[in-house]
Amino acid sequence: MLFGVWALVHVAVFSSQQGIFHPYYVSALAPAIAALCGAGIVTLVQSARRSWAALVVLDAGIAVSAWVAVVLLERTSGDAPELRIVIPLAAALAIMASISLRTGSRPHRPAALPLAALAATVALLAGPASYSVASVGRSLSGNNVLAGPAGGASSFTPGSGGISGRGGEPGTGPGSGPRAGAPLRAGAGSGPRGALGSGGGGAVSGPSGATGGRLSSAVIAYLEAHQGAAKYLLAASGSQVTAPIIIATGRAVVTIGGFNGGDPAPTVSQLAKLVADGQLRYVLISSGGGGPGDGSSQAISSWVKSHGAVVKSVTVSGGVLYRVS
Repeated sequence: MLFGVWALVHVAVFSSQQGIFHPYYVSALAPAIAALCGAGIVTLVQSARRSWAALVVLDAGIAVSAWVAVVLLERTSGDAPELRIVIPLAAALAIMASISLRTGSRPHRPAALPLAALAATVALLAGPASYSVASVGRSLSGNNVLAGPAGGASSFTPGSGGISGRGGEPGTGPGSGPRAGAPLRAGAGSGPRGALGSGGGGAVSGPSGATGGRLSSAVIAYLEAHQGAAKYLLAASGSQVTAPIIIATGRAVVTIGGFNGGDPAPTVSQLAKLVADGQLRYVLISSGGGGPGDGSSQAISSWVKSHGAVVKSVTVSGGVLYRVS
């Protein structure tokens, strides 16, 4: 139940995911797949000794797994090409040996058992093992941590700098991030064009998407001094802006639009309720106004401007701090 529901939830979410989607997110499936495969193989091997149906399912699993491994390995033709021959042969040998365990004479079964087990192990694990070795044997660059041989990255990053074929945005794919091992400064990489407070962690980006550094200590000190009983220090768009503030202060912050500022959350009514309930007093928006998506960022920007007053005692480069009520 644990690993089955785990797998189903991730498959359902990943299958319907839109917008920015890093291929390495699917690594969240690995524990569930590993547990289900481990338990499934043991169960099928035990059942295959007395059931032809279980044997067919077991052999089909070996064949399909081998086929998937070969398909993935063909994407990196220069890496371990011999495995694309060894894996199908091992799968065929494992299937034949498993059938002989059911149909062959009893004296031959002791020899067929280790042969089937060894061949099946090679068929199932040779491909994943080659990807593991290739991943461990090289350092990563950029912020899209793809597994497997370096030559395989192009299979997952179509377009110019995109993360995936499902709406990856330029500037966030492999090679666009800092060099391997370098610290990621606040605001590295631009946010969505014209997004509410998108971009840098302090000098908020304007409509051009340019980024700056962190919020100045004076702005943060002002927010902390005037937060009062409000639950949230402020609201701003995108994690590139809010994450450094949370780290610097340890206080709760509303991230408008999700990670990159383009998601319709919170809605205008939800933000208004936070203000009405006294949980939020300050909203930071960029000089450019709203952002991408379905217009929710622009709607929030309009609401803030009509229900808030500009805080003139502090200055935010590229953005405006509002006191809302």
